[in-house]
Amino acid sequence: MSKKRKKFEWRIPRLSFRVKVALIIVGVVVVLSVIMLIIMLIIGRGNLNNAPAGTSAQIRTRDEKVKIAQRDGALHDSAQAELNKGNAQDADSIYQQAISSEADATRKVELAIQESDMLYEAKKPDQALDVAKQAESYSSDKYLIADWLSVLYENQHQYALAEQYYILAGQWASSPTNNARLPKAYYDTQAARVNLLKGQK
Repeated sequence: MSKKRKKFEWRIPRLSFRVKVALIIVGVVVVLSVIMLIIMLIIGRGNLNNAPAGTSAQIRTRDEKVKIAQRDGALHDSAQAELNKGNAQDADSIYQQAISSEADATRKVELAIQESDMLYEAKKPDQALDVAKQAESYSSDKYLIADWLSVLYENQHQYALAEQYYILAGQWASSPTNNARLPKAYYDTQAARVNLLKGQK
């Protein structure tokens, strides 16, 4: 006599009240997490859409700086080549033409400082000072040229003039051309230092 097999039935287990509450809480947390993720993705996409304008501006600024550096390098090389041949006047003409063609006052000063530096390195300190002094009239902002002249005069052991220009550079320390962000206190310290050197000259 064959035994009858009992039919297997799937039964959903009965859950206690606490388990049901826990599952509901977990479900709510999962749903909220999904919603937060969607919101973050939307915000992130919006930021990406806004990024190109700022990035493009930064790229333009960087490219412009690169072009200026390349022009300055070519200008220096041309003037240096003439200087190496003994043609100091031709070297000066190259820079003076570039300075007169430049509309921006700050750039005029920067080019003059580059020429002055080139002349100083070529052991022509008097000419270097002449070029720098001429540049004082290029811009109403005196920071760059005062900073440069303070160093030139100190290197020439003209400490009274070096002190004068350190003080002037300090007065213009808030200038936007002060890329190193050197504070007025720095220049006051330098002025006091060269003041002490005057008696040792």
